[in-house]
Amino acid sequence: MALLGRWKLTEGTGTTAADSSGNGRTATLRNTTTWANSSRYGGGPALSLPQVDNSIASVENDATIAALTAVSFGGWCRYSGSGANNYALMSKQDGVLGNTDDEFTVFYNGPTPQWVVLVKTTDGGIFTTLSTGVSMPSNVWTHIFVTYSNPGGLKFYMDGNLRGSVASQSANLVLSATTKIIIGGNANATIDRGANTAQETWNGLISDVQLHDVALTATDVRYAMSESDSFRPTTFGGWR
Repeated sequence: MALLGRWKLTEGTGTTAADSSGNGRTATLRNTTTWANSSRYGGGPALSLPQVDNSIASVENDATIAALTAVSFGGWCRYSGSGANNYALMSKQDGVLGNTDDEFTVFYNGPTPQWVVLVKTTDGGIFTTLSTGVSMPSNVWTHIFVTYSNPGGLKFYMDGNLRGSVASQSANLVLSATTKIIIGGNANATIDRGANTAQETWNGLISDVQLHDVALTATDVRYAMSESDSFRPTTFGGWR
């Protein structure tokens, strides 16, 4: 059980973001994704996404990620409060050519407005979905985190508090071996196949995104909100 990736997104310059977990899963900034000195950590750098197609950060897939049967993911985000689309904080796209489905995603539905979570639990397009009914404030840093396991089900946390859940469909997470992890967007079936397009891009700022290979406990999710590199969550033996 391990932290697979932690992208603090505090570089402030350049076109890559380091993985502080020690696993070497570097994120690559694409298109007009840039930096802003507006981090929740003392006003330092954060990832700035201008809501333009393909302006995201992407992380290459690998065999460890593809083999996941449970997952936890999310991070800090600040929503600009404008627009009438879906704005994805983090996602992984279906590996089947022609599909536009996500294997997992958490996105903010602007028109509703509410957070929506989806995980793929069976090949053939069977999903566990959670429409939370939970809105978020504009221009305020908010911590969003999702966990999924079988039989634990799908859980949505905002600022460390459980705000929505749904039972599992008695099935593990199902992931492909090819598609990238997307920070700040939805791959929409093309970014891994040459068209280089990502949509439903985030509208605002993102900081300190994490990916785990287990469903964290509520206590662990609160730890994940911390800036610290030295905490040791209850689910497993700590991370960097």
